[in-house]
Amino acid sequence: MTLVAPLGLIGLIALGGLLLLYLLKARFRDQVVGSIYLWQQVRRDLAVHEPWQRPRFSLLLLIQAAILVLLALGLARPALLSAGTPPEFAVLVLDSSASMRAADVAPDRFAAARDLARDRVRELSDGSRFTVILAGTAPRVLVAETDDRAAVLEALASADGTDGSGDMAAALRMAVALARGHSAGTVHVFSDGAYAPPAIETGAVPVRSTSVGGRATNRGIVAIDARAEPSNQRRIQLFVRVRNYDAGPARAIVALRTGEQILDSRTLLLDPEADATATFTDLPPEATIFEARLLDGDVLASDDRAWIAIDRREPTQILLVTAGNVFLEKILGLLPGAESYRVLPRRLGSIDIDAYDIIAYDGTTPDVLPRRPLFIVNPQDGVFLSISGYDPRPAGLVGQGEDPLLRFVDLRDVRVSRVARVTPPPWARVVATAEGSPAILAGEYEGRRTVVFLFDVRNSTLPLAASFPILMSNVVGYLEPPATIAAPLVRPGQAIDVALRSETQAIRIESGSGVVWSGSPRGLKETINAPSRVGLYQLVQAAGTRVLGVDALAVNLADPEESDPRPRAGTLESAGQRPDLPPASFELTFAAIVAVCGLLLLEWWWFHRRA
Repeated sequence: MTLVAPLGLIGLIALGGLLLLYLLKARFRDQVVGSIYLWQQVRRDLAVHEPWQRPRFSLLLLIQAAILVLLALGLARPALLSAGTPPEFAVLVLDSSASMRAADVAPDRFAAARDLARDRVRELSDGSRFTVILAGTAPRVLVAETDDRAAVLEALASADGTDGSGDMAAALRMAVALARGHSAGTVHVFSDGAYAPPAIETGAVPVRSTSVGGRATNRGIVAIDARAEPSNQRRIQLFVRVRNYDAGPARAIVALRTGEQILDSRTLLLDPEADATATFTDLPPEATIFEARLLDGDVLASDDRAWIAIDRREPTQILLVTAGNVFLEKILGLLPGAESYRVLPRRLGSIDIDAYDIIAYDGTTPDVLPRRPLFIVNPQDGVFLSISGYDPRPAGLVGQGEDPLLRFVDLRDVRVSRVARVTPPPWARVVATAEGSPAILAGEYEGRRTVVFLFDVRNSTLPLAASFPILMSNVVGYLEPPATIAAPLVRPGQAIDVALRSETQAIRIESGSGVVWSGSPRGLKETINAPSRVGLYQLVQAAGTRVLGVDALAVNLADPEESDPRPRAGTLESAGQRPDLPPASFELTFAAIVAVCGLLLLEWWWFHRRA
């Protein structure tokens, strides 16, 4: 029990006044009477003339003293203490970044932090409300503002760590904002502190930090890359960078594998807090997937392996539909990474157009265009493009802006003799003009990339220009199917852009254990999130039960900050204090008032009973 307002006990001074009333002797004025038969008590009082008298036992005295004591206690506000702390609005932030997978705490830091968070939920008093935030690549709310303790414990038990980078600053900003809206809001952080100290203004919101793990050391693969050898563009050399996170020197053995075959290994001597690079050459020309692995284990397994997928795509297949254009035939046949085939317009019906990546039309334009990237030279009037006439005056080509088709292209000396007059359609942008009229158009026509030359290259000086091969290489590079996965190196949880086939109805990410993610595309481009764990995955495109394509998806940690398991954030304890609340379950003031009323009734009854 405690007293909320102990100064109220000053009221006990009234007990002295009550006792004084019973000690004072009454003073009487002399009066002559005929008989004192009816004044026996007065006679006894007159026996002694001192002003004080010995107090006599009186039930009324006890009742009145008890009333005064209860009134003083009522002013002091007695209260019964509860067994725990007052209810609060607790925002729990659980760090799920890659460093929390370190195994210096069994089984790992994340599991230990999760158990500590569950213990904290059990410790808080009844009536508390909870919000749980998982601090990963982006903060994610697992449970929002609930007093269902079982649901909170279940959400924490099902939470899992990731191999991705953590954004603790964003998670703390969210947590403080949520706690600030409650008078008893408190932020509880469970982390290893292996991140840069965030600059967060907590204000009056208390932040309580619980740390897991220690000053563990680690060696990790922080980068992997592959490039063509300078002497032979068809051969690949691979680079692996390893960092030592120890204050002393260390040794690391890096093995390079493809499938189950070990190709080579390197022993690296690492200086304290320094990097070293291993270079691998003479790689098998048919291999497309390589894995680098540190053979000596350490506390963090996520950065001991890294994968890379080499894009060894087949040559781009180009079908040229023409009655005869030696310039286009020659230039398309000379482009590296491309194979061109020529067909007469009248023989086009016997060709499987779907077997080609790019369809080029010279001097002809069919009414129904194939669902393939298109390169149209000297188009004819039709449904695809409305031509109002031709400008026969010779004119020079002028590039428009920094268009990617004109990269490293100089058109200043190129002249054309005749250009079709057209109004640029909504889908096209003007790449080059001749005397102010459009001469080269590019854009996406009904979902497929298209480039249009509004002139005949045979009646121009373009084939004689030094920039002609560069321009045609840019055109083919723009039209050829893009790589399925835009980012060559993917980190856990990273948003990646995926280029899909036109027939694709479903996409899924698979690992050796099964399907990790699946979805339905809404177009030829889709943005998806990479898996949250490092590893080698497959991105599968399908139409019904038919698999259209399979691409390797290598997900690596490759983050020097997350590979460092040592605490850097320090303590997150804030100076913020919420208003002090008495740790009491309920006050006894009302009970004291009820008791006073009861004693007053007893005093009244006892006094009138004697009368």
